[in-house]
Amino acid sequence: MKNILKLLTVFVFSVALTSCLKDEKYALDPSGSHNVVEFYNVTAPFSAYTAKYVEYIPKTFENVPTDEFMIGVNWAGPEDFATTDIIVTIAPAPEAATDAGYVQLDPSLYSMPTTVTIKKGEKFALIPVSVKPSAFNGDLPNALAVKITNTSHGVISGNVGIAIFSLPVKNPWDGKYTYQSAPTQTLMPNWTANIELRTINATRVRMAPGLVGYYSNQVDLVVDRVTNQVTVEMTTLLPIATDPSSHYDPATKTFHLKWTSGGGNRYFEETLTYTGPR
Repeated sequence: MKNILKLLTVFVFSVALTSCLKDEKYALDPSGSHNVVEFYNVTAPFSAYTAKYVEYIPKTFENVPTDEFMIGVNWAGPEDFATTDIIVTIAPAPEAATDAGYVQLDPSLYSMPTTVTIKKGEKFALIPVSVKPSAFNGDLPNALAVKITNTSHGVISGNVGIAIFSLPVKNPWDGKYTYQSAPTQTLMPNWTANIELRTINATRVRMAPGLVGYYSNQVDLVVDRVTNQVTVEMTTLLPIATDPSSHYDPATKTFHLKWTSGGGNRYFEETLTYTGPR
């Protein structure tokens, strides 16, 4: 009985000690007790909360020689505003772009400052990035990945110290459309909606809203530039099968789509008619 009580005492003490160590580790965690320097949401990130890197689409570029977008750095933590000027250094992070499935923009296609100052009494600062969209290879998933390498005050965020900026150039199908479903369609027949098709790369656009212009399910249209044949792709309701008759008519700027989801459980017959730029 004495041995059992001794073992129980040791167990309780071990649990208490472990709990204390966890609390101490949390208290010493810089992100929990000090301000951090991190990337600022100039635009809303499109990456998942649990993603390895925060990802943005700062804008969809026109096919022009030069354009610009902004990167932001933020002062976050117990101190609401910077108590001194904070010099932040950033650098390209091509390894992050590759890891996330992008192609890092060649240095000849962009320019940006390597340091920025969050002024005393302020909370964030913006960094202008000049790019050359007309010189991009539109067949590639172009992006600029950057990382914070140094800060004169505070610590670098472990969660948002690296950011990826996807840089699509508008393809010919980007714009606003009227969505119309056929009466034979399984889901929401005879349905009309106003939607957008947003450039992802040189041959791909994404519906917004998603499925049937109503649901959030991601729907992409991939266009063959030579034949104008269209393939519908989704990340849900798989498997997807596109009827070979699905195509884009450049004369009327209209998509004619027939496809099935869930291995043929749902049938879709849709017409998307261009109404103007977005």
